[in-house]
Amino acid sequence: MIRKVLALLVIALPVIAVGLVLLTMDLPDPIPSHWNSSGEADRTMSRTVFAVLNLAVTGGAALAAAGFARIESARWSVTACAFAAYLMGSLAVLTAYIAGAFGGHSGTDLPWLGLVIALAVAFAGPAIVALLWPTPLVVGDASVPDAELPHLDLAPGERAVYVTEIRSRGFAALAVSCAVIGLILVLAVDALIGICVLAVTVAGAVLQRATLRVDANGVRVVFGPGVRINIPLAEIRQASVEQIQPMQWGGWGYRVTPGKRGLILRAGPGLVLDLTNGTRFAITLDTPEPPAALLNTLLTH
Repeated sequence: MIRKVLALLVIALPVIAVGLVLLTMDLPDPIPSHWNSSGEADRTMSRTVFAVLNLAVTGGAALAAAGFARIESARWSVTACAFAAYLMGSLAVLTAYIAGAFGGHSGTDLPWLGLVIALAVAFAGPAIVALLWPTPLVVGDASVPDAELPHLDLAPGERAVYVTEIRSRGFAALAVSCAVIGLILVLAVDALIGICVLAVTVAGAVLQRATLRVDANGVRVVFGPGVRINIPLAEIRQASVEQIQPMQWGGWGYRVTPGKRGLILRAGPGLVLDLTNGTRFAITLDTPEPPAALLNTLLTH
C-alpha cells in the first residue's frame, strides 16, 4: 500500500508544478503555444486557456491513476497516466519559462536543450511510477484439467443459449476524455494534434461495449459498427475461466499476439477458449462461468 501511495504522490508532482507556475509566475497574455521546425513561435493561446488546459490534463491523469489504486494489475494503466501528466506538465513548465523569460512574443525561439530536458522528465517520471507500483501476481496460462472444467446439466435434446452485453467504463471514460481534450486542442492549440486525439475517441467508443453469444454453433462476439468474431464449436477444444492480465495478452482492446487473441477490456475474470489449432481466445466479462460451462457441455454432447 505504501508503494502505491508513493507512486500516486509522484504522479501528483506535475499538477503541483503547474499550479505553482501559474500562481508564482507573472505570465504574459497571450502565451506562445506552437513552434515551427526552425524553433520560432508562430502561434499563441490565452493565459486562461493555457491554465485550464494544463491543469485539466495533468489533474485528470492524476485522478485517473488514483482510480486504479485498488487494482493490483493496473501497473501499466497507472504508468500511462503518469506519462500523460508528466509530458503535459513538463511542456507546460517549459512554455511558462519561455513566456516569462521572453515576454511571450510570437518570435520567441524554442530552447532545444529545454525541450530535451522536458522530454527526459516526461519519461523519467513514469519510469519511477512503474518501479514503485507493486508487481501483480502472474497467473499462468496452463490448461485446466478436464475434471475441473465447468459443465451444465442439460437433458437430452435440451437447448441452451447464453447472451450477455459487456461494457467497459474504462474505454467509455477514455472516449469522453479524448473528445474533450481533442476539442480543446482543435479550438485553442493545433487542429492536426486535436484531430489525432479525437481519433482515439473513436477507438474508445467502439470498444466500450460488446455482445457475447454462446450456442450450439459456437461463440460470437460483436462490437463496434458490425465487427464480428465467430468461432465455430468444432474449432473449440475446451473453455475455462481465468484471471486475465492485459499485458499477458498484448494490452487492452482487440489484441492479436502469437498463439493468442482476444477482446481484453480490463483486468479480471475472463472466458478463455483453447482451440483445436493450438491457439487461445479470451474475452473479459464479470461472470465467465456460465458461458464456459455451456460450451464444455455442448462439446461433450
